[in-house]
Amino acid sequence: MLFNSPVYGVFLLAAFAIFWLLRDHRLPRAIVLVLASYGFYFYGTYDTALEDKPPLGPFGWSVLCLAVIFVGSTIDFQIGRALARTESPGKRKALLLVSIFYYLGVLSIFKYFNFAADAITAALGAAGVHISPIHLRLVLPFGISFFTFETMSYTIDVYRRQIGPAKRYLDYLLFVCFFPHLVAGPIVRPSQMLPQLEREPVYDANQHARGLSLIATGLAKKMIIGDTLSLLLVNRVFDNPERFSSIESLFAVYG
Repeated sequence: MLFNSPVYGVFLLAAFAIFWLLRDHRLPRAIVLVLASYGFYFYGTYDTALEDKPPLGPFGWSVLCLAVIFVGSTIDFQIGRALARTESPGKRKALLLVSIFYYLGVLSIFKYFNFAADAITAALGAAGVHISPIHLRLVLPFGISFFTFETMSYTIDVYRRQIGPAKRYLDYLLFVCFFPHLVAGPIVRPSQMLPQLEREPVYDANQHARGLSLIATGLAKKMIIGDTLSLLLVNRVFDNPERFSSIESLFAVYG
């Protein structure tokens, strides 16, 4: 689901309208946003899996990717609460390492396993040991680097006692999976996002107008400037760089 697609426009307006209809009901409001964010992620993962054809199939692969986020978020929420209660330095370090190992392990498997397998095979081949590399048929989940470092920043900040643990489970789930920044960033600090989720929303027409202006401006930059540069300059030069001069190549890099 691309941010500049009509489907996303309808989805965003629907999520916005339902949120404000439920603004006086904290629990349903939080549930709707979490489900909307998971649905957004499932849709994008399923769409990609249709092309890449992972071994579990598009539906199974999308469920697995959602499970990675959900399980990791649940683990980190509990670890944050445990860190706030624990005074023992050894236990606190152990809790922090559980969070770090989970996410770095997930990131390593999805993003770097095949690269590491090729590197090890090449190194052994240079030493005279020839083996066939083991490759996993994996599709890289959307935004895995973003939510990995967001959740790690949360547990590290709680460990350092720079912030307190999240008070509500659904707020923490939403901090990790909130759809506007889930797949393309930016990485959001928990000290910025969690307090906003804990506060009750206050309707502000000026703030909504400013938000709409920012969305419209970003959409115009993307579709009018970015896509035009991509189509007319960047893709043409990068596809066949030998056909273009050094000046044209330089402008393509800037583009």
